[in-house]
Amino acid sequence: MRGTFIIDPQGIIRSININDEPLGREVAETVRQVKALQYADANVGQGCPANWRPGKDTIEANPVGSGKFFSKWGHQ
Repeated sequence: MRGTFIIDPQGIIRSININDEPLGREVAETVRQVKALQYADANVGQGCPANWRPGKDTIEANPVGSGKFFSKWGHQ
């Protein structure tokens, strides 16, 4: 098995990804996840959706805020 673990400066495991041997890992996705966690830590109450990149919209971590985010995409 192959694994990637993202551990923050306080020693807390923030992400775990385990793959079977024949499946490779994507370094760019790991970097994206680290940046998203750093952003969320610096901006309490904000979440980073799938495929988020620095400068893109985030989600407020509550039902109203997330509704605003998804309404931009035609979802409620």
